[in-house]
Amino acid sequence: MMPVSANQPCLPRLSLLLLLLLGLTGVTGEQELQVTQRVTSVSVAAGEVVTLPCDVSSPQPVGPVQWFKGNGPDRQLVYSFKGGLDRVRLFPRVTHVTDPTIRGNTDYSIRIRNITPADAGTYFCVKFRKGSPEDVEFKSGPGTQVTVSGVTGEQELQVTQRETSVSVAAGEAVTLPCLVSSLQCVGPIKWFRGNGPDQQLVYSFGGGLDRVRLFPRVTNATDQTIRGNMDYSIRIRNITPEDAGTYFCVKFRKGSPEDVEFESGPGTEVTVSAKPSPLVVLCPSRRTTPGQTVTFTCESHGFSPRDVTLKWFKNGKELPALQTKVVPLGDSVSYKVSSKTPVMLTQEDVHSQVICEVAHSTLQGSLRGTANLSNIIRVPPTLEVTQIPIQGNQVNITCQVKSFYPKSLELTWLEDGNVSQTDSAWIPTKDKDGTYNLKSWILVNSSAHREDVVLTCQVVHDGQPAVTKHQTLKFTTLWKDHTRKSISVPVLSTPFLLLEGLLLGFKALLVVGVSAIYAYRKQRA
Repeated sequence: MMPVSANQPCLPRLSLLLLLLLGLTGVTGEQELQVTQRVTSVSVAAGEVVTLPCDVSSPQPVGPVQWFKGNGPDRQLVYSFKGGLDRVRLFPRVTHVTDPTIRGNTDYSIRIRNITPADAGTYFCVKFRKGSPEDVEFKSGPGTQVTVSGVTGEQELQVTQRETSVSVAAGEAVTLPCLVSSLQCVGPIKWFRGNGPDQQLVYSFGGGLDRVRLFPRVTNATDQTIRGNMDYSIRIRNITPEDAGTYFCVKFRKGSPEDVEFESGPGTEVTVSAKPSPLVVLCPSRRTTPGQTVTFTCESHGFSPRDVTLKWFKNGKELPALQTKVVPLGDSVSYKVSSKTPVMLTQEDVHSQVICEVAHSTLQGSLRGTANLSNIIRVPPTLEVTQIPIQGNQVNITCQVKSFYPKSLELTWLEDGNVSQTDSAWIPTKDKDGTYNLKSWILVNSSAHREDVVLTCQVVHDGQPAVTKHQTLKFTTLWKDHTRKSISVPVLSTPFLLLEGLLLGFKALLVVGVSAIYAYRKQRA
């Protein structure tokens, strides 16, 4: 053996030995940590308990162990051994199998009670490294697949809804079929509209319920008292658009304190077809004269499906439909349609009609709403005043009120601006076009007037400002002619002369008598 010099360096050999020892033992033991799930798959009956084993080979690194159903971003936290959690509240059906507070415990197995078909899946036991602000996943077990089966024939239980969709008219009844293939699983059948947390209970075959009160429009379609009956069909009366949706027939397994969903049918989609409501045609509240344009609005609601056709007509001629809208734009149980159309009024529109017509798949024909233009049109009157001489000194003054609508009218005669006569007794006559005519006259005695007279025919139509027409009567010339004729001496008639003679004779006799009496009295004196 060669002698070793005291000055020969030995540091490299010691360093290599130290590195080897460190490599064999590990600094923290993290390199050897293993997460073991010794059961790769397990089958359990619904309603029972399943145990999922998990062993972690080392407590290092520091951090909790958690269980997940599934993996990836959508995995679901099933249980956590992390401190400070209210596990009874967060994981009411899951407990740990061993006491995790025992020093050196590496058993992180869990137990899940009251298993349901929804619990089927692959469960992963995952070790985390403590981090800030959040723990970091360090090592995951390979997973344990859980399958949920029935017992005593429950595996074969099927819930069949043979109608995938059904359409029914509003107000009618619909039958939703449901057959269950086995009665082995003890528990009720329930019907829901929709699924998920917002599902609505429609009917329950569970015992002890006042179904007439709870589900007044729903009845079972078959007699459930018949032994072995597996038909759980229901019938819903007086369907409304709000009843539209997907209905699920669901089998429950009896549980405590609550029954557990066991099997659901695929669902039956119910669509409700509803007729449009009677059309409402809206028009202006005030009357309008010919030549003006008015806008009509047509509305209908409560119909389903959404497709609808709306048209406008005036006296059989199609009008433009403006701003026609069907709301809402998306899916809904029922819809509303509205439309507008402009119409220019004419003199002949008293008998005219504006019609809104709606076509829908629920209607055999079409639905119509009508607006009569007679309700909104006002045709102002025209006036004509004439004079006609008649026998003697009389003059006939006539006022003709032509082509007015509506019928309401008041006529007044004015003489030199003063009211002479109010005429409300005359009855108007009706023309073929629907307008009215009225004729009024007065008689004037020409001998009673020395000056010219202005006669006015004044008409107040349908509460509007008065309309007038004037006529001037020339009496000045007539009075001068009459005066010249009256200057000549009048010739008295014979009866008048006889009367005057009798009166004179009576007066003479009276004078003679008085004189005789006076002479007699004087003589005796």
